[in-house]
Amino acid sequence: MAPARRLNFERIMTTQSNRRRCSCGMAILVILAVLFVPAAAAQEYRAFWVNANTDAFKTPESVDRMVEDLALARCNAIFMQVRSRATSFYRNSLEPFTEDPAVPPGFDPLAYLIERAHRRGIEVHAWVPVTPFWNRDQPPKDPRHPWFLHGPQAIGDDMWMTVSNLGKTIAYVDPGNSGVIQYLADVIVDIPRHYNIDGIHLDYIRYPAGTGAAFDFGWNPGAVARFNRLTGSSGQPARNDAKFADFRRRQVTDLVRQIYLRTLAIRPSIKVSAALITWNDRGPVTRQDFSKTDGYIYCFQDWPKWLEEGIIDLGIPMSYFDETQHRAALDSWIEFEKDHQYGRGILVGLGIYMNPIAGTREQIRRALAPSNAGNRLLGVDLFSYNFTNGGAAPVPNREFFQAAGNWFANATAVPELLWKTRPRTGHLYGWLQFREGPKWANDTATIYLQRASTREVRAIATDATGFFGAVDLPPDSYRLGLKSGTWLTKFRRVDPGMAVLFNLLQTRLTRAEPRP
Repeated sequence: MAPARRLNFERIMTTQSNRRRCSCGMAILVILAVLFVPAAAAQEYRAFWVNANTDAFKTPESVDRMVEDLALARCNAIFMQVRSRATSFYRNSLEPFTEDPAVPPGFDPLAYLIERAHRRGIEVHAWVPVTPFWNRDQPPKDPRHPWFLHGPQAIGDDMWMTVSNLGKTIAYVDPGNSGVIQYLADVIVDIPRHYNIDGIHLDYIRYPAGTGAAFDFGWNPGAVARFNRLTGSSGQPARNDAKFADFRRRQVTDLVRQIYLRTLAIRPSIKVSAALITWNDRGPVTRQDFSKTDGYIYCFQDWPKWLEEGIIDLGIPMSYFDETQHRAALDSWIEFEKDHQYGRGILVGLGIYMNPIAGTREQIRRALAPSNAGNRLLGVDLFSYNFTNGGAAPVPNREFFQAAGNWFANATAVPELLWKTRPRTGHLYGWLQFREGPKWANDTATIYLQRASTREVRAIATDATGFFGAVDLPPDSYRLGLKSGTWLTKFRRVDPGMAVLFNLLQTRLTRAEPRP
């Protein structure tokens, strides 16, 4: 897709659409009644993303207004941005609270939203932009902000920001740095320990990307050192190094896996979702075609793999397309999404900021229809509450919410996710640690897992932090070891729906097994 389609939430906030705004009045209400023919009520997601850098989330009054607006639209889930540049919009956080002066002293926006939304039967998903880091001219006010220890002034492994192949450092952390992975996972999985959220939504769970060599990222010093050690290479990897591309892709997937399993261990009912890239003018047809897409090549986001492995519950492809100019592109992506859910679920993300009401209605209608193979999505997620109706002003538009309510006609529950509510498989996770030896000894090590009833053995690998995990295991007992046939744990039972902790603490590093 052309670079203009590579939109992020900061740029969307400042972009002024040229689309004609619909006028208000009785005539419009008559037209809307015709446009929004009531659809049959069915269990489906009717969700909205809500940005935190507008006024929709900062005071009790604005939260109340937002919930009422979305209830009017028959919304049943809110994906609320609760993190921005390593600061939080919730008080009980491992990171500093937002510096936004619009938030009243002592007010906890997330806690208040959960209470208000749950009263109306609306789910709350904590939307977390993962890799964006501090990007302002002035440093953070709170000395606890990680920028002070891991910003551009830091050296070696302590510098967390990502770097282009030409040496340009930008305000995103690099998932290839082991400290970054540990920090991000700890921050994100801490949220459900303190808040009764229904889901965690991962945004920017990828490398940043743009056009040209200056926008190819991943050359963080610590990440390059890890890559060279793991591959026996030296120097700076070339831009076209396929192994380095695979390395970066794996770092993103490893982070998703760790967040998913650690969240599941805290509360099995929590739904983990991710915002997914759909930049190309034409969606892939097959799973193999996906490896030719921009998201896979430039952002290192292999999201079909996440659904296939089961390390997200909901994928939300950001299928933001202008209905007039790119209808065919949207339809090709939606067709791929409907047919590639792999036993998990997909909601399509639609860019309502790009389209007038009639265009959005058409996109919703096609998104909820079955694919040619008869497969359906689980619903829609609309971007965004703050920018509706293709209008120039960045404000919520009650006209749109009324129109959406007319279209959906009846309230409905979110779909039941059977792998969450009636699970048939279990999961295991843990950390490999060494009391002695180099600090990287647990990085990308092979763990062997044996199933008791069949004696089947499979290999899994640790991530940069020593974390390992396996999803959707048949109920049985399992044991683990660093060598096949030499087991370090006793058999332990893994039951449906549960994530069982296995820790491997070794005295010293022994001869390395082949890496998977």
